[in-house]
Amino acid sequence: MFNLKSWLALLAASATLSAASVIPNTVAKRDISCTFVISPSITPDPSTNLESELNWIFIRSLLDASPTGGPIHHAGSVIVSVSDDGKYTVTDSEITSTGFTDEEVAATVTGFQGTTVTGLTTPAIDWTYESVVC
Repeated sequence: MFNLKSWLALLAASATLSAASVIPNTVAKRDISCTFVISPSITPDPSTNLESELNWIFIRSLLDASPTGGPIHHAGSVIVSVSDDGKYTVTDSEITSTGFTDEEVAATVTGFQGTTVTGLTTPAIDWTYESVVC
């Protein structure tokens, strides 16, 4: 026969086991730092928020390479300098992505060298990773 107390006890035990098996969707903060030299296909408009643009192209590049599609953590892209020929030296730190070890993050990011990513600006700027060191 149907026993309400037994059914409720089973339901409570199932809920407890389910809650215990949930893996939080967090990304551990790590200390992978990389420096990029990137070049734009056109000279960016002076009103363009370049740090936002460069954050976007970096995240887009890492998402495209990620086996899980994210989540990704990084401290943010920071422009260190702009050369006379218009190339940007950019640093990024605390880089990690779910599904990657630290070594895989570094190998993946250094693999960006030679690739081109289209930014979000209008007109669109194609950014080419000239060199990457992690």
